[in-house]
Amino acid sequence: SVTLDVWTDRRLRSYIGITLHTFVGDDLKSHLLSFAPLKGHHTADVLLAEFEKVINYYHIEKKLVRLITDNASNNLKAFNHILLPGFESYFENDVYDNEDYDLTQHENDDCEEISDDNSDDQFQLVPLDEEIIQCVSENLELLRLPCFAHTLQLVVNDGIKHAANATAALTKVAKIAKFSHSSTLFAEELENLKKTIPRATQCRWNSQFLTVVAVSDIPLKTLNDILIKLDKKELCITEKNKEVLDEFMTLLYLFNEATVLIQADQTVTISMVGPILLNLLSDLELERKKSERVYLMCDALISSLKTRFGGFYKHFSIDTDNCKVKINSDN
Repeated sequence: SVTLDVWTDRRLRSYIGITLHTFVGDDLKSHLLSFAPLKGHHTADVLLAEFEKVINYYHIEKKLVRLITDNASNNLKAFNHILLPGFESYFENDVYDNEDYDLTQHENDDCEEISDDNSDDQFQLVPLDEEIIQCVSENLELLRLPCFAHTLQLVVNDGIKHAANATAALTKVAKIAKFSHSSTLFAEELENLKKTIPRATQCRWNSQFLTVVAVSDIPLKTLNDILIKLDKKELCITEKNKEVLDEFMTLLYLFNEATVLIQADQTVTISMVGPILLNLLSDLELERKKSERVYLMCDALISSLKTRFGGFYKHFSIDTDNCKVKINSDN
């Protein structure tokens, strides 16, 4: 099978990326076949010509069986902009969104920006029209499969739209994380605890999730004592905040774990799709019985799973009609 993506860098230069996944003997192999500049408009003819050039170069045109792509362009746009509630302020005036930013302009003691490698944001996927992808697939006579990981992230997006109860707690966490990236004094306190708070990125919800996990892993009293010491009492996490965060993270942990599993390149990840979907639904239904703070989010996640993967669940005689939250699978 092959994957086809188009990316742009911060200067809006386009690149076509093609990867190959195959068996050599009994070993599963993954290879990057091409990551080359893409000139002109991203039409079906242009993509098809570039794709065929690479495939013919490797003489594998008769060996391909599947083409894996992201979903429709409107879904891809949503995928690239999944923000956890409360993280809007984290990305406000984000100096790393400006390629001309110079760290040397901030040299004040407690306002010094801590340098960080933000290379994950150097490239972004380009949304391609559904008709273009379908045309490429039909011309190559390949069965196209939408990316499972992408669809799973759309489920997460549906869920967090109903996580209003967690917004206050997550806003504090986002501000604490941003403070840790801008204050040398706070960074020193964290270093003494042997703790770090990773920088979140806008296009990856699970990077934001890992930021929340890192903040929550700091003992509550210790964290609050540091915040008070640094004159940030308003950011102190209350017991109620902690309860909300724990429930919120429990739900997203399930999806983060699934996302990590299906990103493996040394296993046949398509064989994990069924077990992941069954376990996700089962675990969410168990969490729904215990949830007191973010049950609306849990309902939305369950409804989205049943809506977006309805055909799969119906195969196992699982009711997909009685969803508590209406989900539009087209966005």
